[in-house]
Amino acid sequence: MPRERKKCTKEELEHLVGSGAKKYVRYEEGAKLFSVGRNTFIEMAKDANAVFKYKGVALVNIEKVNRFIEEYL
Repeated sequence: MPRERKKCTKEELEHLVGSGAKKYVRYEEGAKLFSVGRNTFIEMAKDANAVFKYKGVALVNIEKVNRFIEEYL
C-alpha cells in the first residue's frame, strides 16, 4: 500500500518555492500555488514546456511556468 504524501499549505509552498528550496512541483501543488484548477495548471505547464516525467511522476519546473505567464499571458 502506498504511503500518504505530506500535504503542504499554499503558504508553505510559496515559502519553499520563493526560497529556492523547491524548484519542481507536482500538478496538485502547482494548481494550489497559482490558484487555478488542476487541468488549467496542466495546460499552462505543457504550453510552457515545463513538464518532466520521471518514473510515472510528472514534475513541473515552476521557473519556466512563471516566465511563460509573464511573457505570454
